[in-house]
Amino acid sequence: MAIIVNGKKKMIIDRSIPEIVRKLSKFQREDIFKFMQLLTAFGIDIIEIDMKSVNQVNILPKNISYAYRVEDEKDVTFIKDYNFRYLIIKNDLAKNMKNDLITNINNSKIILEINIEKINDDFWSENYEVLNNFNIACIRINNVEKYNFNSWSKFIKKIKNEFSVLIDFCPKNRYFAATGIAIECCLDGADFITTAFYGEKYGFAASEEVMLALKVIRNGEVIGDSKLLCEIKKVYEKLVDQEIFPMKPVLGADIFKYESGIHVDGIEKNAKTYEPYNPYEIGSKRQMFIGKHSGKKAVITKLKELNIKSINIDVDDLLKEIRSKSVKLRRNILDDELIKLYESSIGKHIEWGGKYEH
Repeated sequence: MAIIVNGKKKMIIDRSIPEIVRKLSKFQREDIFKFMQLLTAFGIDIIEIDMKSVNQVNILPKNISYAYRVEDEKDVTFIKDYNFRYLIIKNDLAKNMKNDLITNINNSKIILEINIEKINDDFWSENYEVLNNFNIACIRINNVEKYNFNSWSKFIKKIKNEFSVLIDFCPKNRYFAATGIAIECCLDGADFITTAFYGEKYGFAASEEVMLALKVIRNGEVIGDSKLLCEIKKVYEKLVDQEIFPMKPVLGADIFKYESGIHVDGIEKNAKTYEPYNPYEIGSKRQMFIGKHSGKKAVITKLKELNIKSINIDVDDLLKEIRSKSVKLRRNILDDELIKLYESSIGKHIEWGGKYEH
């Protein structure tokens, strides 16, 4: 799994699980199993976990690549019964780790985590021993809150060339720019990006936004199934017992809803004028609502959607009734309410059953 941008593979590490487990007092193990499996099928390459999440989940789903976060030396004993492909270790912990423990963990690939604020001209020489003692496959630059567009591509290239490692960035969302930073890091040469599903809730870049942005804006090729996103959303909402904000990019329930006449006409003619991507790409669909802002074209389109012919009615009169009812209710008109208004206009009852004829 990965996403290929400009011919280069970019790997996504998702750290949702430790964040979810940290916030929940209880959850259904089956839901978290399904959530991890769907994330992997969607295109997430590595699921980040820690001791607490392993203890809570108990038996980890197979056929998933994990990166275990080593919080202290006790973790080295804890993970001896597992065969984690990646271990994430903070640089400060690695500097003080005993040699016998280093030997025990060097069978795994090490992701060395370094806080961006600690990196200066002397950092690499001062940490030369750590860089040589561990089987470091990747260096994670952590707590990235801003992005230097002028020099970071050189910074990434320099580290990769000097130490023969891959580079991971873990942007933080302090300034609401984590997703943008993650995308720019990918374009500037990073090999991994650490994100979280619905990431802004946890202070990270949003996995689904990064993946879709690289696919749509940069014509990236997702090696996975983006159509699973709506299913992942449902499992996530059940897992955390909370609905995702309806206007949330990519995942929001309302992002493909439209009402006003100009929107209806534009989408009917060319959906790309209002949509950066087809909702089908994430397993969703458009929803047209009728209300006080709707026009004649929208009413005709909605009636057609409900399999109702509009040739035998005065659409202008029906539209007046729709707008009046919408204003009175202070919301859009539901399908069954539209049917009743239509029935009133023709003086005839229509059987409700998903399709309408007369």
